[in-house]
Amino acid sequence: MMVRIILKFGVVGVINTIIDYVLFQIFIAVFDIRAAVFIFLASCVSSGIAMINSFILNKKWTFEDKEEKYIKQFITFFIINIFSIVLNSGTVTILNGIVSQDFHMLGLTLRSLLFTKVVAIAFTMVFNFICYRIWVFKPVPAQAT
Repeated sequence: MMVRIILKFGVVGVINTIIDYVLFQIFIAVFDIRAAVFIFLASCVSSGIAMINSFILNKKWTFEDKEEKYIKQFITFFIINIFSIVLNSGTVTILNGIVSQDFHMLGLTLRSLLFTKVVAIAFTMVFNFICYRIWVFKPVPAQAT
């Protein structure tokens, strides 16, 4: 059962990443955005839409949560995501200071910044899953028969 939930969580993460990326690219192209402040705003909007989608899919599909406390759950979900952004950014910054060399494997060069971002994403995915399970989409205790 837990493996199924973890796989669903991963699928939702991939879907949200695609939504974020595609919407960001659409905003940049449609509005011909070049100024840094508008790039920032486009990124915030695309990430925000992906986060709302993440909440809905995780609630309904991943964790199959039946609670009707949408606002309370979403606020908790949002707060966890804010911590996750800080954790992710901090992890990238710290690891990039440690791993400042590019990696050369199989004829490819892996930029150290890309490597640290991938590690940070993996770390924050685990953090998010645990936090969502404990504080947002709590499992319903089994009924005694």
